[in-house]
Amino acid sequence: MQKDALGETLHARYGINEDDFISPAEAAIASMMAFPLGAILPMVGMIFVPMTYRVVITLIFVIFALVLTGYFSAVYGNTPKKTMILRNVLMGLLTMSVTYLIGLLMAA
Repeated sequence: MQKDALGETLHARYGINEDDFISPAEAAIASMMAFPLGAILPMVGMIFVPMTYRVVITLIFVIFALVLTGYFSAVYGNTPKKTMILRNVLMGLLTMSVTYLIGLLMAA
């Protein structure tokens, strides 16, 4: 406790090790790589699919991109894959829905 009171307290009470966290620079680089990679799939769905199926196919491609980015972030962050994928897909779809609803309100 005399050398590192905060570290010892975090470890004893909460099981947290300060050295296990990702640095902000690593998180920024991971986000910088994940955003364009996650955006490519929906763009392919919008560009190469006929107009009648565009919305449904784009939604499917978005879900697939969210699954992939959730999986790779779980692998990179050494966290449970199913939990991270589910969280990523649900939060992505929620965000997309709210954005869509705001767009509808602005167009009205």
